[in-house]
Amino acid sequence: MPVDCETVSPYERWYLHLPEADDAPPRMLREVAEVLARCQDSLARRGAAEQQAADELGALLALPAGA
Repeated sequence: MPVDCETVSPYERWYLHLPEADDAPPRMLREVAEVLARCQDSLARRGAAEQQAADELGALLALPAGA
């Protein structure tokens, strides 16, 4: 079952896999997938914020001295 998260590309998408998924109620699988989607979204947002901070630091370090 794919974990639907809008902030990641299809290549970064997580999948919920249970060896015996037929034994689990479908509602439970959907709810677990929703929780995982929120976790993946949070991780993606944090990674984007870290990348932006690193880019800003790199831009500051690239400025000439005294600027």
